[in-house]
Amino acid sequence: MTKITRRQLSLLGLGLGAAAVSRPVLARPVRVGRFTTISFGVSSGHPWPSFGGGAHRAFRSRGEAPTRAPDRVWQTRVGPRGTYPPLVMESGATISAHPGGLTALTSGGEELWTAPLRRPLSTPSVLPDGGHVIIAGNGEVNFFRGPTAGMPARVAATGSPLVLDDGSSVVLGRTGILHRIDPTGRVLHEENLGGAPIRNATVASDGRGLVIPLARELIRTNFRGVRQSSATLSQTIAMGPALARDGSAWVATADHKLHLVSPTSEVLVTTQLDQAPTRSSCLAVAGDGSVRYGAGAGGVVCVEGSGQIRWRQQSLGPVAAKLIVDSRGACLLTTRSGELVVLEPDGDIRFRIAVGAPCHAAPVLGRGGSIYVTTLPG
Repeated sequence: MTKITRRQLSLLGLGLGAAAVSRPVLARPVRVGRFTTISFGVSSGHPWPSFGGGAHRAFRSRGEAPTRAPDRVWQTRVGPRGTYPPLVMESGATISAHPGGLTALTSGGEELWTAPLRRPLSTPSVLPDGGHVIIAGNGEVNFFRGPTAGMPARVAATGSPLVLDDGSSVVLGRTGILHRIDPTGRVLHEENLGGAPIRNATVASDGRGLVIPLARELIRTNFRGVRQSSATLSQTIAMGPALARDGSAWVATADHKLHLVSPTSEVLVTTQLDQAPTRSSCLAVAGDGSVRYGAGAGGVVCVEGSGQIRWRQQSLGPVAAKLIVDSRGACLLTTRSGELVVLEPDGDIRFRIAVGAPCHAAPVLGRGGSIYVTTLPG
């Protein structure tokens, strides 16, 4: 008999997923006559369950940034160098990826465990059963239950795994093949997309299917990777997709243009940027559909859904790091000079505080306005 539970809490209190969306259930084989519990859906309780904050890859948080500069609660070294924002769970526990592997901390900053992994490529992604999945530098897809690693899937993947409701993960192969892998590391399905993806490209989902960058194309497929529609853009996609709430996708191309593509693959907006996003930044999409990005010496730029510039904030010095936007449109970022900055929805500075070391990763909002910051020294 097979019992399917709606949602289960994770090993470390993982709960809230960034954007739990309803999508078709993909069957998972179960041995006949064996009682099996199958976890379904990543809980919407994790403040930051995956790269980009969840399936939309929008660097958008459901939380709210504090209205005043916060006090430091704790500081812990998690690796030789800190590159990626932590996975943040409902309990406040975190899992950080760094060049030496993975480190889990309690909500109070005490180390729970450390697991070796060769050059992980991104923030881990939470699985419905409380485990997590991450791609190593050699392309292997690794599944963990706490510090214990299962058999990796050797598929030469890139980017960050997109976790589906049934617990399987979708990853892009470096040769342009889409792989769906179950939590035991078994490859369930492969689909040749017809071209090599851009380096470290990630798959997004609007709940109806997958949104995938493929050279100059932004393609939409079903959950098996079968193409349904596509938009051909002006140049190779350099950043994105980052999805708005309605499923429209923002992408930036190598010719310094910003495009907004509808869920039916119609190009709604194309804007020539005088200050393009830096490659180390990201596209952060607010709830109203506007997008923010770091423009190097151009600071932070906010673009309306119409393609018009809403505001620029250039008093912070060069901004090359990734940033996030909260539920009310406030923007959070860190700087190379070692500051945590929060901008109001209109671009004015709400506060800026020193964190003691240069930063490059996006800050992450936890519960109750808590903020997690990863510094370059780890």
